[in-house]
Amino acid sequence: MSNETNPSARHRPWPRRRILGSVLGLAVVVGTGAVAEASSYGDGFLRPGAVIGANGTAPTQGYGTAHGTGVPSFTPYQNGGTQNGWTQNGGTQNGWTQNGGTQNGGTQNSWGNNPWMPSEHAAGNMWTWTGKGANRWGFQPVVNPGDPTFNQALSINNRGVIVGYFGSGEDDAHPNKGWWARTPYGQQSFRDVNYPGSTQTQVIGINDDGTVVGFYVEADKSTHGFVRWQGHYSSVDFPQSSTSQPPVNQLLGISRNGLAAGFYNDAAGNAHGYLFNVRTHRFAPIQLPWGATSVTVTGVNDDGTVVGFAVVRKVTVAFLVNRHTAQVIKLGNGKNTQALGVNRWGAVVGSFEDGAGMTHGFVWSKGRVRTVDAPWHAKSTVVNGLNDAGWIVGFFEDSTGNTKGFLARS
Repeated sequence: MSNETNPSARHRPWPRRRILGSVLGLAVVVGTGAVAEASSYGDGFLRPGAVIGANGTAPTQGYGTAHGTGVPSFTPYQNGGTQNGWTQNGGTQNGWTQNGGTQNGGTQNSWGNNPWMPSEHAAGNMWTWTGKGANRWGFQPVVNPGDPTFNQALSINNRGVIVGYFGSGEDDAHPNKGWWARTPYGQQSFRDVNYPGSTQTQVIGINDDGTVVGFYVEADKSTHGFVRWQGHYSSVDFPQSSTSQPPVNQLLGISRNGLAAGFYNDAAGNAHGYLFNVRTHRFAPIQLPWGATSVTVTGVNDDGTVVGFAVVRKVTVAFLVNRHTAQVIKLGNGKNTQALGVNRWGAVVGSFEDGAGMTHGFVWSKGRVRTVDAPWHAKSTVVNGLNDAGWIVGFFEDSTGNTKGFLARS
């Protein structure tokens, strides 16, 4: 996701991305009265039980108004009184598009039924280590050779399949082109994933059954979300059509049970977040309790924990909401924190900006924060996705100004 004040125009080229620097002391979690300190010890960070619940318990399905001292209320929009606030996406079921070729694998079985074998990563020379203690991370570059100057790795599932895109989109010679890759993430590991007939595609989320989400751009510059499910593509646009010019709809993440997270833009360029059920083709808008002018939903897990970022009083803050809690996460200088992914245990990844305007990645769980800074003299780092084992993916800007994807583990 973009680190701009109005960060929701993801179809635009990724400029020299500002990425946040080092951990700066405390992370204030608004709404719970808690203070999250940068973790410097092993704390079971990504183990079961990290899901935020009312009494340390996992939330139940569905959404409602959160109650409790110091916890803001969270009530999604109701769409005309429909059950659970879901709105049917008329026509989507009939809008599935066959991929018509074999370059993307063609069948569901090509997407990840082979078990992920961590032993493929066992060779020490494949990893570059940086940091100390709990902030020590091992990194491996993930770069599609289609454009070695610009790659972003954006999501990883529990089979180790990574998705992303190459090409900055800055001109016709460097269009966004989607990809997925399996171990060992070498030159022969990548396969193309592009919406049929599109001029540009970014692949942003993948779940364990190989369902992929992202967005594509048409010749008229309009942007639409998409789902690739069982070898077929479907365009996804929120029923309340985007009024921005050009129109913007994007899907940014997907859970194991088929809930996709996304947003659309209004005429003022403000984002409105929503969830989309891939199986029922219904939508649920997401509204926050803090008077946000722009809400981008980037991830959701099977327990219904939703993450993203919002503009509140001209400051971009990360958020985490579920049936029981609504929390703001502010790191670094407190002006630009973005939550970009969440796993089944409630661990959140994203980026923040420090006092010097540098961008850093982070992993957050139960109020504790770990900073993630890529090696290789990186100018900036963003963590965009993680799986249930705590493996993270993202991208960084190197010393020459190129953007490169990475896989990392602690």
